[in-house]
Amino acid sequence: LIPGLTETLFSFDVAIHIFGVRVTVTSDPSGTPGPITESTISVIGLLWSSGSHLGAVLIILYAMVIPVLKLILLCLGELWRCSEDPSRVHVARGCIKTVQIISKWACPDKFAYILLLYLMRSLELRSSDVEAPAQLDIGFICFSIFCTFSTVTSLAIQLPPNPQNDENVTAAAHPPLLLSWFGRRGIYWAVAAALGVFTVLMVGGLFAPVMHMGLDDDLLIEPKGPLPSALSPLLSILKSEVDAEVTMISCIGALVQWFCYGEASCILALVMLLGFAIIFPVLDMLCLFLATARFRDEPVEKGKRFGQPTSSKIARTASFALSHLSMLDVTIMGIVMVSLAAGVYKDQGILIGMNWGIILLLAAEIVHYLTYFSVQRAFAFLDPPPEEPPEAVCC
Repeated sequence: LIPGLTETLFSFDVAIHIFGVRVTVTSDPSGTPGPITESTISVIGLLWSSGSHLGAVLIILYAMVIPVLKLILLCLGELWRCSEDPSRVHVARGCIKTVQIISKWACPDKFAYILLLYLMRSLELRSSDVEAPAQLDIGFICFSIFCTFSTVTSLAIQLPPNPQNDENVTAAAHPPLLLSWFGRRGIYWAVAAALGVFTVLMVGGLFAPVMHMGLDDDLLIEPKGPLPSALSPLLSILKSEVDAEVTMISCIGALVQWFCYGEASCILALVMLLGFAIIFPVLDMLCLFLATARFRDEPVEKGKRFGQPTSSKIARTASFALSHLSMLDVTIMGIVMVSLAAGVYKDQGILIGMNWGIILLLAAEIVHYLTYFSVQRAFAFLDPPPEEPPEAVCC
């Protein structure tokens, strides 16, 4: 975590070749032309000093507050796990559950930096007059490994027993809307429809541009920039060549190529973007659909337990894990954060922002959320689990 906060996270350099002269567009905080190298700590300071307080607060919240909160809650949960006071055991259970839920939210901006890497490197492919080397550095690798492993390992922590059994009582007392609207047999078809809507939105979001980047020629021309005003027509042509958009699919394709070159940061970036942000949400929706297949054929009376098919049990268990590992929501928040934070580079003529594809991905994730919680509540109501035995031995 510490190297992830203090070491260089992302570095890039943008330069333009005009009549054989190399003009560097980017500059360091002192104003000297050269590459921009940012760590999480330096980005926060830069955002705050430039007036982008919201971006600074969001990065502090996700990159610093959440990891510290996870540590506090984990310590409290383990401290009270074996308490003789049922209320403390109940609090301990809530602490562990909270850790499992918030673990993945420590690294939203890392996903956006992956897309930003593609945008920067694609500038050179669009115009031979532009140099834009970019690199995900050691800070990205360290923080991404921390976030990934802490999220996965948090799911292995056993929950303390639930002495008050209030979750089952609440579920039994309030039928879920999914069951009230569609009935037991209709749950299967409702989830099938949700899966279809999710698929359409997800595919559309993957192929639609989610971020864009371009050059502001007004800020590159005197008196604001380093270039003489006589070059304004030439810069206008260059701007039309280098303005770029990024889709999730194009970024994944580029990461696969860089993966073959053996770039360690790109290997990790590919795992995060393709696996956690795309494949896991899709698998979760498929597991929810498979889990509800039992409602299509097997009648059950309210509150009466019945044997679950092995496939349904496996699907529910997998869905629980996948829902906590799915990071499409984290990716969306990261794109929003970096778009807000990118205002600090506007004075250097670099424009970075969100694009309309983010709306499709957000809609797909909303469908995912609604489906997951509706299905879980339906199972809790129709098939309430027995009182939980102690899941850990206390000495």
